[in-house]
Amino acid sequence: MEYPQVRYDVPVDANYPSGFNYFQPDQLQTYVSELHKMGYKLEFHAIGDAATRTALDAIEAIDADPAEIAARHHRITHTYLVDPDDIARFAELGVVADFQVGPESSATDYHQYLSEFIGDRAFDLIPLKTLLDAGAHVSLSSDWDADPLSPFGIIERALTRDSNAVDTVEQAIRLVTLDAAYALSQETTTGSITVGKLADYVIIDRNLLTADVADIEATNVVLTVVGGKVTYRS
Repeated sequence: MEYPQVRYDVPVDANYPSGFNYFQPDQLQTYVSELHKMGYKLEFHAIGDAATRTALDAIEAIDADPAEIAARHHRITHTYLVDPDDIARFAELGVVADFQVGPESSATDYHQYLSEFIGDRAFDLIPLKTLLDAGAHVSLSSDWDADPLSPFGIIERALTRDSNAVDTVEQAIRLVTLDAAYALSQETTTGSITVGKLADYVIIDRNLLTADVADIEATNVVLTVVGGKVTYRS
């Protein structure tokens, strides 16, 4: 894909050099703390390291026991860019980092394009493995319909990215299954084939553990079972 030529003559609004907040930080912290007390599970959409830090600050400011805050599985979706100083905070606060590794956002030429604006930070866009190695709870999702829906493409791109790729296909599968269920606080009912959980599973046309990684996205579903009932048959 070709990206627009960078224009350096576009003026930057001095009031918003790094974008703008829908809510001022103190307002956001108040809303987040009160919603947490009411029992809400919070999801932030963060594009940029300032947005990620603002979300982490708001969760850290919740007036509640840290263990109880972590148990809520509050999450930050997209999580495009994380300042190195904020990496460890995900595990410390129990915040889930929910990533999407779409075809465009994973493309090297897209990172190169962004680097013209934000420098070498662009090459660490979507720090999937960095956060995994730091002990954070991480999940992968599709961002449909901005990106393709299929989890098989997500698994393949998680393994083949030029930077921050995961180590094994087993790990990539877990990120779109059990870890995704954890992000939704549903890990006790779905996400893995376990006695006592819902019978949610698919049968596919190849073994992902032995298939060529470059062929994973082409995987087809043969049968889908939800709650023990067949909902799709090829």
